Amino acid sequence: MRILIGRMVKPAFALPIADLLDSNFLFWGAAAQFYAEASEDFVRDTIFTPIGIDGRCRSSDEFDTRQYNWPPDGQPGYIEPDRLLSCGGFGWQLSTNELGAFMAHLRYTGTLINSDTRKQMDTLFLGWLDPTEFGWSTGTFGLYHNHGGDWFHTPGEAHTCIMKFPINVEVSVAMNSERNFVRHQCTILRDAFDASWVA
Repeated sequence: MRILIGRMVKPAFALPIADLLDSNFLFWGAAAQFYAEASEDFVRDTIFTPIGIDGRCRSSDEFDTRQYNWPPDGQPGYIEPDRLLSCGGFGWQLSTNELGAFMAHLRYTGTLINSDTRKQMDTLFLGWLDPTEFGWSTGTFGLYHNHGGDWFHTPGEAHTCIMKFPINVEVSVAMNSERNFVRHQCTILRDAFDASWVA
């Protein structure tokens, strides 16, 4: 999609379709940069900016966010590089607050999608993890729509999860260290929600 959006929005570089594959695309220098910037601008202008999020494919923080091993081993941690030329299904850098804001707009407003599309998204698990494959999607109070991500590097890892519950509650979590335990981060969110109720 990163390459397709760039080609649709700014078709100045008419590269052969075969050369738009990631394996070839990164070697096209100025053309690759051109398409990647066009795609990032399009996503930011149509999705992130209207809901007040400064999403981008590279860090805009004053201080680098690092990913660490756990337990700590004295290494300086992993700094996520500029992902502009490979940004798409991964590479967008958002804070947990921005993830929460995205979830709230996705659920409660028509800024991103309308109610019919939202219903289809939830029913068909478009963008959500399918509960038939991921056990943490079902809890004491029904179906919990969610999506988790795991990012492994040496040294350091990142693990995230966004989850929306049936009672109009959305949660996002991001861990910038190795997940040195058995349970997945989405399982932790589900269990915390289920355990928060008093009989």
